[in-house]
Amino acid sequence: MLCQKNPTPANSPASEVLLNQPPKPLPAAATESLVDGQGSGKVFVPIPGLEGRYSASRCGSIWSHITNRQIKPYIDTRGYPTCSIQNGSVLLSKVSYHTLIALTFHGPRPDGFEVDHINRNRADPRAENLRYVSRSDNTQNSGRHENRGSIKPSRFKGVIWRGHRKNAIKPWTASLRFHSKRIYLKYFATEEEAARAYDAKVMELRGPGACTNESLGYFK
Repeated sequence: MLCQKNPTPANSPASEVLLNQPPKPLPAAATESLVDGQGSGKVFVPIPGLEGRYSASRCGSIWSHITNRQIKPYIDTRGYPTCSIQNGSVLLSKVSYHTLIALTFHGPRPDGFEVDHINRNRADPRAENLRYVSRSDNTQNSGRHENRGSIKPSRFKGVIWRGHRKNAIKPWTASLRFHSKRIYLKYFATEEEAARAYDAKVMELRGPGACTNESLGYFK
């Protein structure tokens, strides 16, 4: 199979409607995977609940059996590849690719979980880049969150400037959320020290695969 990465946890109301749609009667041919006729080598698998109408590939593409061609996505305002789906007489607009592909290759989304992009690239909906995680884990596996209310936003993830405190010799601190609880670390003289303390704490709590400032390349 030839998979190419797109060069470039959003569960929309339309996606929720899609996941609640009951399966429709299937044509015999719809239960089998197909290879498109465009020479890409992509294998498309029927999307559960949409068999006979739409299929998905592990490479992150959607095939329409209605038009007999691959759907060209558009990027929504949040940066996710999105399309419109015709489910019987109902037109579902703004359905995210990652919702359809995760449903096809990872099964139904568990209650309270969201679809996470492992490499943090929202425009990369390949099956191998998607997983179901809690909202806390989805938020943690993201890029830098700047303190928008701060006079001096940090260039590091999880680092906050508190220099407005009276006689603040150590103006930088760090915090993270774990199991729905906010954990605050001590104060530091530099934002680099705060960032490294954040990395150490998040790796202690979430393991070596946690999203850190080091893994994001923010110390370079």
